[in-house]
Amino acid sequence: MKKVTSLIMMLICISVLLAGCVKTKASDKSLSFSFNKNEYYTGFSDLPSKLTLEKAKEDGYFTIKDEEIFANKEVWDKFDKVSSRKENTSIRIAFFSEFEPKGPAYLDLYYKDGSYYMFNSTKKNEQKKPYEYLLTLDGRMPSAAVTETYFVLANDNTWTFEKLSNIVFSSNREKLKSLSEIRFFHVIHKK
Repeated sequence: MKKVTSLIMMLICISVLLAGCVKTKASDKSLSFSFNKNEYYTGFSDLPSKLTLEKAKEDGYFTIKDEEIFANKEVWDKFDKVSSRKENTSIRIAFFSEFEPKGPAYLDLYYKDGSYYMFNSTKKNEQKKPYEYLLTLDGRMPSAAVTETYFVLANDNTWTFEKLSNIVFSSNREKLKSLSEIRFFHVIHKK
């Protein structure tokens, strides 16, 4: 009986050790919706050092390179689907650019308790600001060779591709001030 018990205990230990060796993709990890005593977002404290484009793809990050979706669109689609069902979910997006040799910038995007939140790794001291809507705005600028998509967090669902594009490319300060009402990121589709 002692041999059977010892064998079972040994199998349990081996199972636990093997389970610890299983690689978890970034897309399977839950991000930390955490803030310090000043209410600043601290979720970027676990960023990987020197993440490469291929490693981001392999690890399951929704990856954008030079404004184009590079890898793991299905991770974005899952976030969009789960959040549209009003279920808590999160996603980390890695942005790579040939003009930024230090590595990617990141966006952490959450749907939590009925609101959307977005945090940018390149900004310091970001506080949580809830948004009611996640809008996907597709279009093409006049005389542009590519189609584009803006992914927008807003508390007003009347934003359109044309309205946002006109503001983004405007030199009118009053128009540009309205960008403070929203959070967004942008991709192009060359193919």
